[in-house]
Amino acid sequence: MDIPSLRKKPSYNTVLKYLESLQLKPSLWDATVVPEVTQPEGNATAITFLISVIMNEFEWFQEMKDDAGAVLSVEDQKERLILEASSRMSE
Repeated sequence: MDIPSLRKKPSYNTVLKYLESLQLKPSLWDATVVPEVTQPEGNATAITFLISVIMNEFEWFQEMKDDAGAVLSVEDQKERLILEASSRMSE
């Protein structure tokens, strides 16, 4: 998945899916399976993107409903993206 350009005002779901794609999968204890750890664009680019997400105001976001039908306010969306970006930075 390509890094979404925040200048092009991507949707909440696009940014969230990309952040989730950066999540490191837990190591497996089974020695026959080699876990794959991929950083599609490299650490520096990923970290720059994560910092941009944390600092961005996402002015173009609007209130929306999630898959379960619950209303997500703009603040809820921003908070979730910041939480995901922060988690990726700490992994």
